[in-house]
Amino acid sequence: MRIARSLLGALLLVFTLTATGAGEPLVALRVAGIFADGMVLQRAVKVPVWGWGASRAKVTVEFAGQKQDVTVGEDGKWSLNLAPLKASSNGSELRVNSGGEVIVFKDVLVGEVWLCSGQSNIQRNLSESDTGLESVARSDFPAIRFVIMPHALSDRKS
Repeated sequence: MRIARSLLGALLLVFTLTATGAGEPLVALRVAGIFADGMVLQRAVKVPVWGWGASRAKVTVEFAGQKQDVTVGEDGKWSLNLAPLKASSNGSELRVNSGGEVIVFKDVLVGEVWLCSGQSNIQRNLSESDTGLESVARSDFPAIRFVIMPHALSDRKS
């Protein structure tokens, strides 16, 4: 009876490991949340790209004729720097891949990135200003992109 239970337990363990894909990476390829379709990368400086993946996996980042490889660290983190880029108002794809996983960001521009910041009690959208809706209607700047970062607190030290 003991042998039968031990054999059954071993078979269940093998079935469970096989069914759950044990031995394969359980961590999906991810890129930091600031990366998105329609983003603008800063021109003329090294451009950091970072994220997470399976430990020791190879990650490849491709953009604007550049192709960079990096190996994911034991902690699951990876990062690399693209060489400085020339300004371009032509939307391009930034591709990140590892193994069979591919993440593609579309319509990526290269130019000037401005960070505007202030106290949360002075936050105001252009459309809320006195002539905001008129200004938006008259504007002809299709390459201007906006990102609004969510308000979040963290007790972790960077």
